[in-house]
Amino acid sequence: MDNSHIDLIVADIGGTNGRFAVARCGAAGQGISLRAIRDYRNAGFAAFDDLLALYLADLDEARPQHA
Repeated sequence: MDNSHIDLIVADIGGTNGRFAVARCGAAGQGISLRAIRDYRNAGFAAFDDLLALYLADLDEARPQHA
């Protein structure tokens, strides 16, 4: 990874759904872009860690090192 951006896992966890994405944060003034966006139903997952593990298993790219 060069120094012009950083990739982060971002999440919005509500009562019904968990939404995840990889956010690429550009250098100053370059903004943020989202990719690898996934939406999961929370039912059937005992904990946030289980939902996150599913998202990470679904990623078809390198895992970001930050969240």
